[in-house]
Amino acid sequence: MQNAGLESLSAVLARQYGQDRTRPRPLPTGFPRLDALLGGGLSPGLTVLGGSPGLGKSTFALQLAAGAAERGVPVLYFSLEMSGARLAAKALSRRMFLAGPPQREGITAAQLYNGEARPTEEAWQAVRRGLERLYVIDTVLPAAEIARTAGDFRDRGETPLVIVDYLQILPAPRGSSEKQQVEESLKQLSRLAHGGFPVLLISSLNRSSYNGSMQLDAFKESGGIEYSADVLLGLQFCACRGRGGWDPNAERNKFPRQVEIAVLKQRYGLSGGTVRFRYYAEFDCFQETEEGDAAGLPERRGPLFVMNNTKLCNEIRSGRAPVGEAVSCRVFEETVTRCRLSGSLSPFDCDVADAVYTLLLRRQKSFSPGDVLRVLSGDARQTITRQKRQVITASLERLRNVEIAIDCTAEMRARGKLGLEETRELSGPFLSAVPEEGRYVFPKDVLPLPLYTYGELTTQMISFPQCLLEVRAGGRRLSNTEGNICLKRYLIRRLEVIRNRRSKAGPAMRSLSFQEGSGLMTALGFAGRSYQTEAAREARRKALAKTAMDVLEYYRRLGYLTGFTPRSDGVTITGEVRDPWQL
Repeated sequence: MQNAGLESLSAVLARQYGQDRTRPRPLPTGFPRLDALLGGGLSPGLTVLGGSPGLGKSTFALQLAAGAAERGVPVLYFSLEMSGARLAAKALSRRMFLAGPPQREGITAAQLYNGEARPTEEAWQAVRRGLERLYVIDTVLPAAEIARTAGDFRDRGETPLVIVDYLQILPAPRGSSEKQQVEESLKQLSRLAHGGFPVLLISSLNRSSYNGSMQLDAFKESGGIEYSADVLLGLQFCACRGRGGWDPNAERNKFPRQVEIAVLKQRYGLSGGTVRFRYYAEFDCFQETEEGDAAGLPERRGPLFVMNNTKLCNEIRSGRAPVGEAVSCRVFEETVTRCRLSGSLSPFDCDVADAVYTLLLRRQKSFSPGDVLRVLSGDARQTITRQKRQVITASLERLRNVEIAIDCTAEMRARGKLGLEETRELSGPFLSAVPEEGRYVFPKDVLPLPLYTYGELTTQMISFPQCLLEVRAGGRRLSNTEGNICLKRYLIRRLEVIRNRRSKAGPAMRSLSFQEGSGLMTALGFAGRSYQTEAAREARRKALAKTAMDVLEYYRRLGYLTGFTPRSDGVTITGEVRDPWQL
């Protein structure tokens, strides 16, 4: 027996883990929860990502590649299906979609590629600078040639991230079966990965696995893939893990799609965790959500809260929407969207509806008035009093008993989401939820909140973290009265519009008036006729103005906004409004 290749484990320890040895750090994926599940990101080794067609495997890989390149990591992206021009269009579309709050408009990759639209100069320059280290090879190469190309690149002094899209169309020697082709490709890519390269390999699934939750046997030639992969990830619809039946076509038609990545195998870590994403397929963008279970990992930025910021919802909040008559709003590109309500709703009712939709996004199948209060206040420990239970229950009943009908056909056509012969109407109860033993249950297969479906279709939903609700003034937490709840949410909506650089209303939003009849005072339900004396009315107005200033001062200390200037009749936001998720 020859000694060639023999090495003691002691020698391996000294070579790999000695004090002078620098271990390669995992490459962050750009998604904190996924990184936490993967022990920091993509480590040297073979990571296989699988999923059924249309779930966004290539889009996810490209977004991960772009993020790595923007952080200075060289990336070799072997694209066997899409040209470099199409990949560049997808990167531009995503960049423009993310340029500002999620409420602004986007341009699809198809519009860019076909010359129907041009990128903004800001997006063009940002993508050019950010992707200088992302190298696309759109020539069909066998796995052995991919390995040689990566090895030649490392000879320059850097180890790149290698992405291969996708396994089943890698060429193999003539006369090989599909099974032999997969096995040969896996052998070559495994050898590359175990040579110190982080390799992300995309794989298709068996057709029989398209509409179910991901399992190890879902991969084509699964024995070889399961055995070779150091990490095996499955991309799937969130709905596939729920009880009862689900409609894959309905999930594909959602905007955004609700998807998740399941860690099916991890050779050097825990398996079984999942991370949820919103997939904006139209704009080639994945956004990690706050409500994923992530194997019990702690919250990093607090839970998600949302508000509807459509013009229709703001008309309803203002009380200007006449009952039983159509409200016409000029919206995208001066198109008109119409809405009809069967009953009146207050600003507080609209805040309650925001809270219910937040609970729906957190995948709760039922909720109590106490759950609504805890979302409204941002305090997960708050208990509900009998009086507040009555107030919230009365609001929920109003929402359930008001019918709403929205005709957004013209707007959806202008946004490019409908054909000339198609229509888009949303109608039903403002809130579809059934009382059941002190709770409210979302019924199956019923549109729960039509106005919020419209908000998602138009991408005009504001999302914000818990810290914006945890207002402290004078060393104490601001009490969560009905008025204070409305005040905080009103100010957040205003500040988020200011933060949106593309919003035409941004400059006008910087001026807040504390006079009767202003938007702020109307949102707080302040009406002079409710007070018997002028002194009482003025005392109440000043109290509300002081509370508003206390909230703005808290946001300034928090770093959410950098400055504001009091006036005799109100306040002007003078400084920058920052991304609240970065606080």
